[in-house]
Order: sequence, then C-alpha cells, then structure tokens
Amino acid sequence: FRRVLFRSASLPTTEQTALGLKAGVCFKTALVLATSRPDSPAITRAQLPTIFADPNAAWPDGEPLKIILRGRAGSENAYLIRAVPGMESALDAAYKRGGIPIGSTDQENVELANRTAGSLAVTTLLQIRAEQLSLRPLPLDGTTASVQTLATGAYPFPLDLCLLVRDDSAAAAKALIAFMRSPEGEKVARGFDALPIE
Repeated sequence: FRRVLFRSASLPTTEQTALGLKAGVCFKTALVLATSRPDSPAITRAQLPTIFADPNAAWPDGEPLKIILRGRAGSENAYLIRAVPGMESALDAAYKRGGIPIGSTDQENVELANRTAGSLAVTTLLQIRAEQLSLRPLPLDGTTASVQTLATGAYPFPLDLCLLVRDDSAAAAKALIAFMRSPEGEKVARGFDALPIE
C-alpha cells in the first residue's frame, strides 16, 4: 500500500512528479509545538530560537524542557527556518549538542515526545487528533491551533499536507482518495482539525 500512497508536506516536488506521483487530496492543518506536560503554556515564535539553542532550557515553572528533534532533512525543520528568523542557527546548535532524541519518522517523533517528561516536539495537529495522542499543542503567538483559526488565517503556522498517488495506485489507495474528497471524508478531516484544500 505504501508503494502507491505517500504523504507529502507540500505539492509533489519535481523529483516526485518524475516518479509519476501526483496530489490525490490535500489538507491544511497546523504545524504545532506540542508537549507531554499536563498543561500547555503559551509560546511565541520569537522564543523558539533561544529554546532550541539553550542546553538548559526550562519551562516557566522551572521543569527542564526536553527538545525532541526531527531528522536534519525533515520538512518541519525547513518550515521553521523559513518561518522563524534565527531558527537555522538554533537548530544547528541543537544538533551539535548531541544527546537530544531525534524522531526520524512521524511516529517515532510523537512516541519520543509522549514518553519524555517536559518534552517539546514539532508535529501536526492532524496527527495529534487523528491518533488521539495525549500530547498537548501549545498556543503560538497567543493563538490556539484549531480548524477555526486555520480557516481565518489567525494561526501562524499553517501546513499543507497531501496524499500523493500514481496512476497505477492500488484500488484501496484510490478508494481512500475518493473517500477523503467526498463530503463525508471532508467532515472527518475537519473533525481532526484539517481543512480540505480544493
């Protein structure tokens, strides 16, 4: 199944198009900073470079803040670098420190965040909602991530996710795409805080 259905954090790249991949259906969700803590203190974009660069970062109550990194080539890193001034050097400093857990896949990322006390991980609101994770998204720049704040443009980190398929996709993949493009599928997506993109 994975051979003919892929997730992408954008429309197909030139390389993916050359492989015959095309967007089957796309959604807008929120890229979020999430934690295993029982509360979710607000955070700002301006704080992020300092948090990632600081080997002794702490939450407002003094609890150690434990960053969970994504792989260096992860699309999340590229997004943060584009969206937050100073983030490239902060991420570089975090990777050079060593000893910081790295989630090489979406699943490994949230599993590390879930079992690490005081964690701070980059993930998507869609994954948290769809998998019913106990991770808590932090309000960003005073705005809570939700389908409503995505729709109004108030949430500052919107992220487009696409399911990519090929013409020779398996019947199951084509059925999934058809369902997600239907009114019922769009309703399911909205329930997971994801907005269908035409």
